[in-house]
Amino acid sequence: MVCVRELPHTIHKAAPHMFRTIPYWVKMVLLSTIIIPFAIYTGGNVLIGPYEGNFGIMGFFFSIYSDAVQAQLAAWLLLLAAPMMVLVWRLALQKRS
Repeated sequence: MVCVRELPHTIHKAAPHMFRTIPYWVKMVLLSTIIIPFAIYTGGNVLIGPYEGNFGIMGFFFSIYSDAVQAQLAAWLLLLAAPMMVLVWRLALQKRS
């Protein structure tokens, strides 16, 4: 347990680690919201055939983001897949240590 007098010192020690991980999580969110849908669109094009919606890849992105705005679980899972996998992986390794 941290004493109240030690709290500023504890926060100061934890802050550098927290700020080092923020750019990492920003990269993961960008990867998840841009690159993963692009990879899914491309893979679907190769394996299944052309996207049936309007406007090609832009229509696909619009469909995913509009579903996310409407709180569709599948869209949120798709958009946050990479950060969730990294978080689960880090938690698993943290419990192991």
